[in-house]
Amino acid sequence: MKQLITIVLCLLGLYQIEAQIIIVDGISGNPLEGVAAGYITSTGQPDYLFSDKEGLIEIRMSSSIYLTHLGYLPQEIIYRQGERKEVKLTPTSYEIDEVVVTGQNQQMIARDAVQNVTVIGREEMKAVGARTVSEALSLNPRVQIIHDPALGNQITIAGMRGKHIKIMIDGVPVIGRLDGNIDLDQLSLTDVVRIEVIEGPMSVEYGTDAIGGTINIITSRNETQRVVRVGGSYETTDRSDVQVMTRSELGPIIAKLNARRAFFGGSKLNDDDRGYFWQPKEHYNVNLDLTKQIGQIQYSLGVGYFQETLWNDGDVQYQTVQQQINDSIVQILQRPFALDTDFKTRRIDGRFGAKGKLKPRVSFRGFVAPNYYERERLTRRVDLTSLSEVITPNTADHDTSVFVSYSSRSSVTFDRRYDITIGYDASYDIAEGKRFQGSEEDYLNLAGFASLVYENERLQVRPGIRYQYNSVFDAPLIPSVHVRYKMKQWILRASYAKGFRAPDMKELYFYFVDSNHNIQGNTDLQAESSDAVQASITKRNSFDKAILDTRVRGYFNDVSNMISLALVDINDLLYSYVNISRQQVVGIEFGQDLVANRWKLGYNLNYFEQESAFSREDDERERNTIQLSGSVNHTFPKHDIQFNTQLNYFGREQQFFTNDGQITELIRDPYTMLTVSISKRFMNKVDLRLGVRNLLDVQNINSATQGSAHTGGSNSTPVSLGRAFFVNLSWDIL
Repeated sequence: MKQLITIVLCLLGLYQIEAQIIIVDGISGNPLEGVAAGYITSTGQPDYLFSDKEGLIEIRMSSSIYLTHLGYLPQEIIYRQGERKEVKLTPTSYEIDEVVVTGQNQQMIARDAVQNVTVIGREEMKAVGARTVSEALSLNPRVQIIHDPALGNQITIAGMRGKHIKIMIDGVPVIGRLDGNIDLDQLSLTDVVRIEVIEGPMSVEYGTDAIGGTINIITSRNETQRVVRVGGSYETTDRSDVQVMTRSELGPIIAKLNARRAFFGGSKLNDDDRGYFWQPKEHYNVNLDLTKQIGQIQYSLGVGYFQETLWNDGDVQYQTVQQQINDSIVQILQRPFALDTDFKTRRIDGRFGAKGKLKPRVSFRGFVAPNYYERERLTRRVDLTSLSEVITPNTADHDTSVFVSYSSRSSVTFDRRYDITIGYDASYDIAEGKRFQGSEEDYLNLAGFASLVYENERLQVRPGIRYQYNSVFDAPLIPSVHVRYKMKQWILRASYAKGFRAPDMKELYFYFVDSNHNIQGNTDLQAESSDAVQASITKRNSFDKAILDTRVRGYFNDVSNMISLALVDINDLLYSYVNISRQQVVGIEFGQDLVANRWKLGYNLNYFEQESAFSREDDERERNTIQLSGSVNHTFPKHDIQFNTQLNYFGREQQFFTNDGQITELIRDPYTMLTVSISKRFMNKVDLRLGVRNLLDVQNINSATQGSAHTGGSNSTPVSLGRAFFVNLSWDIL
């Protein structure tokens, strides 16, 4: 009897193994992880599965399945329940028809989305050795990354800067902005599956800090296979990075833990100087995520801790002291000392979310997210003779600012004749500390939104509306409309959205100081209002052994009372926030991507004009800018080697400063950044990447003042640490 049971169990085990699809590279035969398999469920609804690290997808029903993956041609297969099927995908070195979720009522292919959506996939990020979200976004030619010595990397899309761009992780907004920007170097790629970028307005869906674009960082929360991954990197600019990620099933719960430690040694203008121009810093972050499926609903719970220390070594000063030599002689000495300041940032992020189907044609998703952000300044007096340190007794040398935020967003989609989505957005912010007027300030935002999707074989129209309540500023009704029209190889898209952005807590009250910045809030700021329009046309030409994608996009953004950081004192780098009466950005973008054999070549040319009026009586100041990006990628499949080069040309940058109470311009000269890298995969588990960033060794760029009879001359703006060689190593232990 025992033998019979054993045989039956073995047969059942074989059937379990046979009921699989195995997806491999069509040339090397290596298994492919993260392949999206789209199919229709028994309820008639679309759904997606993803292959594990062995290339396996388990499905328990017969169906027509559409397979897509970064760097491979899409393929449709017919699968019959119970069979074991191996599928070879044809490599193209090109990202085609990725599945996207950002801003959509349901998961869909990027080419079918009503907005312009681009995807940066895991394999593409690996190919260039990207460690952080900042480095990954540099692969998107429409996204410009600007470097700052203390605030970190800042982002620009089509002339709109970071405060007009929504940044999310799995749909949850990222907090901790300084000067309206998130330091994207703080966000690791350890567990990132892909990054979805939407160009243009998404005001109704995500609020009006999304008039320039939306970036959603997608992690592997939906993946179930066990993984233990370690990685490290080193760069000759004295940057190092160590990352660990593990994922496993604990009964019905999928648990994921990732940790990272990053260090930067800083950079001085001169070796003899004590202070740093690019500040040394170190940060740690740990994230724990738990996911459980109950029926048709997936629940997730996450908590993350981030800590960063930035060191600011002060200049050498001298104190006159008397030293008794003997009874009759007193020696007068100049004793050197310095005032060093530490800036410590701590952030705790929590999130509880749920998504799934309430009924066969009714889906739901939502989250609640408490966040804690603390920035502490501590000043020490260092005796440079004895190297002893003491905390300075002056209370003005120390302070702590605390931001507590509670946010929630939920939406329900009814999949009927028309897809209808309704939802709400809510956030409540509290700020405490002596850098704020009074001991505490609070801020409430409430919004309700709704959108409808009409779609036929060619046309998709998505109108939407958002009503927002702000506890400090009056908010208008915000409408939007997105349109997509398909004609064989052509796709036309157009979007319009009105916008409203109230000043955030830091812009109103925060006083941020380090050796590179002195930024003070402005309680007299007014809320921004905006109108954003864009239209694009794309065409895909498929040849025997090549694919050519061509795109043209025009856009117009009109922002009234735009809030900008203005340089109040050019010598002391004193900044404050000001309202510019009006700023308009109008531009056109043209780009192409060509894939032939194992080559991928792409470029993107972006030309836009900015018109700024600093007061209602002021004549408009017009500035034009050209941004050019290009990339070349080649894969050697037999040796599993990839070569990549990326070039970015940044045109003139418009900034602002005040002189005698008048706002004038500061124009930064253009510059070019070039990165080259090569990567090799060993045993389908180890990735090694070598490369050079900033090959042209660009460091400081001239910035000239404009538009004032009382000012003139130029100064230097730091944009990079210079040429840097790097090595990255990643090992999937399990």
